Amino acid sequence: MNYFLGKSTQAAIIGFLWLVAPIAAQSAGEDAVLTENGLSVDGGALTPTDANFDITQTTDDDTLTITDGVAGDVNQGDGIDDFQMTGGEIQSLDQGGSFDTFTMTGGRIVGTFNAGDEGTLSGGRIGTVALRAGDNLFTMTDGTIDNNLSAGFGDDTITITGGTIGGFVSLSSGEDVLRISGGTIGGEVRGGQDNDILIFENHRVQRISRFLEWERIELRRGSRLELDGNLTLGDSGTRGGTLEIDATSQVVAMPGTASSRIQSVSGSRANVINRGRIDLTGSGPGNTLTITGNYTGINGSLVINTVLGGDDSATDRLVVENGQIGGTTTLIVNNQGGTGGATQGDGILVVEAAGSATSQAGAFQLSEVLEVGAYEYRLYKGGATAGSEESWYLRTSRLELVQEETVDDTGAVLTPAVFEAVPILRASVPLKAKIPAVSRDLVKITYGTFHDRRGGLGELGQSDQHQVWARLRTKDWDRSWSGTGQPAFDGTIYAANIGRDWSVTHNSDGGNHRWGTLLGLGHVEGDASGLIGGIANQPAGSLDMNLGSVGVYTTYVTANNTYWDFLLGAQWLEGTAQTVEGETTKPQGIGWVASAEVGHYIELTEHWAITPNLQLMGAGIDWESLNDGLAEINYSYSTAGIARGGAQLAREKGALRPFLRFNVWRSLSGEDVVRYDERDSITTEHGGDRHEFGAGLQWAVSDRLRVVGAVDYIESDDASSSDSIAGNIQIHFDL
Repeated sequence: MNYFLGKSTQAAIIGFLWLVAPIAAQSAGEDAVLTENGLSVDGGALTPTDANFDITQTTDDDTLTITDGVAGDVNQGDGIDDFQMTGGEIQSLDQGGSFDTFTMTGGRIVGTFNAGDEGTLSGGRIGTVALRAGDNLFTMTDGTIDNNLSAGFGDDTITITGGTIGGFVSLSSGEDVLRISGGTIGGEVRGGQDNDILIFENHRVQRISRFLEWERIELRRGSRLELDGNLTLGDSGTRGGTLEIDATSQVVAMPGTASSRIQSVSGSRANVINRGRIDLTGSGPGNTLTITGNYTGINGSLVINTVLGGDDSATDRLVVENGQIGGTTTLIVNNQGGTGGATQGDGILVVEAAGSATSQAGAFQLSEVLEVGAYEYRLYKGGATAGSEESWYLRTSRLELVQEETVDDTGAVLTPAVFEAVPILRASVPLKAKIPAVSRDLVKITYGTFHDRRGGLGELGQSDQHQVWARLRTKDWDRSWSGTGQPAFDGTIYAANIGRDWSVTHNSDGGNHRWGTLLGLGHVEGDASGLIGGIANQPAGSLDMNLGSVGVYTTYVTANNTYWDFLLGAQWLEGTAQTVEGETTKPQGIGWVASAEVGHYIELTEHWAITPNLQLMGAGIDWESLNDGLAEINYSYSTAGIARGGAQLAREKGALRPFLRFNVWRSLSGEDVVRYDERDSITTEHGGDRHEFGAGLQWAVSDRLRVVGAVDYIESDDASSSDSIAGNIQIHFDL
């Protein structure tokens, strides 16, 4: 049974209705009201007869309010209509043509709601919403749409802040805007043809492959788009689109989805504008996001998981296909258990320019210094191989061009370019690498030669006096070494000894034999440099090293003035190594030293004698492990052998006894190895020749006291050491 409300009518269904008589069309201007007692027109009562009645409002402007009750289909006609529903139930609603408004806070429309140029759904339940052609404005803050929400031709604006849509959302031709800041949608969300905008505000975006035919998708106000599939932008007409991430929003990889794409229809270029954060970390390294088109960072960030190791290390990766990479993006790298490693080729590929893609210089920069093991990882555009020029790599080496590429007349490559990988070491690596070498020289200078300690043979061969002796030596020292870190040191060494003869005996053959003990102190301080950041001779920091030693010696002088001197000592070393960044470590070690020396005293004249001599010295140091917070550092057992040949020409009579001396020092070749986390080995080579020229004066203060002073000039045979000056003072006292 149909009931018609006439021209310009207002009707309200207040209660549950049973109509028992037909309702005639009313005159123009009359109001019809459905009440809990029936339907009245200007006070005239109409009696209900059927529960399944329909309501039809004719043309012109009508208002219908439903607060309770049950009715069938409602048709408001072609006028400017308003529909309000707070309760009750109807089968369907058709607002007809012209401009209509709709407000629903409760109740239920079982079937379809048609038209509705401007509508608000904040409660209640609707089967399907079908907005007709026109520029519709629809807002949903709560409530339920069982099936679908669709809009016809026109520029529609849909806002969804809450509620539930069980089916799809589909907007047809026109420049539509859909804003989503809450609620749930069960099916696809389509923008239709023309230029459409989808805006998410403070919303979690999931199942991204269902968002289709959008020319622009914006993430705003803390939104999160989850890469659980592929996102396709644009429609068959526009064939392209843009995803824009604001400064508060992010795109994140999801566990279980290792590869995702952002693309446009028909192979066109998509655009991604990143003002916020793209996080590819997911559940572990190996995730890939591919953008088929252009990527532009506007102070955005890209977060990846990477196992920081060698060239083939596992990593998350951003891939840009056949587009342009530009703007500025900060790369944040989370190390996933990598212990560092030398990269020998392109490095670890983190941003791939695939196909015809190109990249601007400076498009990416690291968020912080990446130091792992012995190495520092830096971000580079381009690699060593052909086709890598536009991609971005993490490397622990600086690629130095050794041989340029050659091409023929057609431009075809005949021979590719050849690069040498120069390691990028942490500042602390050259500093720590030279500790064994510096310490060995400290040991050598602390013990020195027989003449350094005792002055000369002189009266020692004929004397049976026990002596107390002391010695102080200082040396200005500038030295470099070959090896991984190319370490160098510029500093000063100080050494002091005090010794005492405990026994002097004469043999039947006329020889003289004495033995004693000595204590020693040594100190070295200076500045270190080396290969840092792939560049040689860069400041590394400072090193202070202290040495304490104890030893025994024995000297045997034959009747024909040949002497044999033997020494055995032990030492304790500790120091402080501080990098230019302020990182401090305290190396400690214990070691031994042994020396054997032979010389022959030859009288040239009554007053002058020469003593040629030979010496062999060996030393070893066992270093404790270090941990600088980035790696466990272990030193190989540090040993070295030194051979020396020389002669001393001295005046042997008088209170003042000048002397000259000459020595050739040869450090036997060897190698110190420092291991970082038992993975990366940093080697330092040692060895080489040095020439020493010295002059001094011995002053016999009394029969029992002598003072000796000397100055030496040390010349290196190679570029590994600069010439240096050393000074030596001795005091000898016969007990």
